[in-house]
Amino acid sequence: GRGKAQHATVFAGEAGLTFHVHGTARQSQASVDMQAGLFSDYYVCEQVVEVDDDDEDDENEEDGEDENNGNNTSSGRGTKTEVVKGGEFCINLTTVLECLHVLGTNALERTKLCLSYDLHDAIFRIELLEETH
Repeated sequence: GRGKAQHATVFAGEAGLTFHVHGTARQSQASVDMQAGLFSDYYVCEQVVEVDDDDEDDENEEDGEDENNGNNTSSGRGTKTEVVKGGEFCINLTTVLECLHVLGTNALERTKLCLSYDLHDAIFRIELLEETH
């Protein structure tokens, strides 16, 4: 191999992306924020997840009211659903940078890329998009 793989955790939220890298040799860490405004198009997916509701079991049982108050909805005894936007995933940063390096620094200024992460297949994609004028 040419070098050690450098892994990064990517946090995707409505405000943008955060890359968090741990350096093993010197026990260092670094974070880089890429605000959504840096991208021509930026969006994150919404996912509805079930969360345990053990904290409020006794409160609402006595009066029987206010069960569906707020953004969360009750979906049965002991669980609620919550809307989560974005998420986190890990990438091999060395491989990603090598893919971008193939294009060259001059090409990156006039090239449109699409970065995406498929939650179901756990695949991070970098796609080169053709410019249509």
